[in-house]
Amino acid sequence: GYSLSLQEQSIVRSLLSVMVMVVGSSKSLSRSLNELAYYAEHDPLTGLHNRRYFNEILEYELDRSARHRHDFSLLSIDLDNFKLVNDGHGHMVGDQVLVHLSQVLQKGLRKGDILARIGGDEFTVILAETTAEKATIVAESLRAAVKSYDFSILSAENTSVHVSISVGVASYPNDADSINDLVAGADL
Repeated sequence: GYSLSLQEQSIVRSLLSVMVMVVGSSKSLSRSLNELAYYAEHDPLTGLHNRRYFNEILEYELDRSARHRHDFSLLSIDLDNFKLVNDGHGHMVGDQVLVHLSQVLQKGLRKGDILARIGGDEFTVILAETTAEKATIVAESLRAAVKSYDFSILSAENTSVHVSISVGVASYPNDADSINDLVAGADL
């Protein structure tokens, strides 16, 4: 194996001791690294997967479906009038709406479905081995679940908070056979 010279060893030792000083201990160093790894793939507000992770999984799903000749579908979910919620109730309520919305969406999905938050009020779902017909049923049930959820508990004055979503559906290979076309199709 490769052995470090005495000089290299002392450099490594002093670097490590500086890192431990900065972070406090090797335990919290490893915790910081774990958090970094977590937030590289997750959205800090909702705990959902983020755009970067979504893009990786979408690529993987496209390859897998092409190999096995499976259908799969993509849902593009937008909050209607989210600006009105933020303006009318403030950003803290707006953030809570996003948190609760992500829980409502997650509840309405199957175990293997991938839900990600890819922008402010934009969410997306990868439905593995799911045809356009089935995806449309899922989209409709998510829309209904959000409609029936009472977001008014989030506002201090118990004023009504109106939240509804629009959902776009695109399916591979029927609607598109590339990632860009799929995403564009679902957004459309």
